[in-house]
Amino acid sequence: MIIAVRSMTNDFDNLVRQVRDEASAEGPEAVAELDTLHERYRLAREVFTRRSALGLTQQQLAERSGLHQSVISRVEQGRLNPTFDTLSALAKAMGVHVCLTDVCESDGGSKQRTPVLPAQ
Repeated sequence: MIIAVRSMTNDFDNLVRQVRDEASAEGPEAVAELDTLHERYRLAREVFTRRSALGLTQQQLAERSGLHQSVISRVEQGRLNPTFDTLSALAKAMGVHVCLTDVCESDGGSKQRTPVLPAQ
């Protein structure tokens, strides 16, 4: 089983590299679009991971957040570009905050860093 997982990971990593290369060949607009999609799916993974860690179903999170279950499903699938109000409702319902960080881990969690204040 470990060999199959490694093979799938290698295949996926190769696919990601290929997509990145194709976007680079198309130009800056394609790279920017790819980066936007990457961030949307990172956010989707974070919402799913947090909800799962709390042992909540989408319906339970919907009840806690006041959002419809289909909204949560679309956020977790990366099919919805959520507003701040939607993110805020989800975060509050899951006991976290919406915040910006300077570094995000690829597994969906954010590393804690000291905030960088703008130069005066």
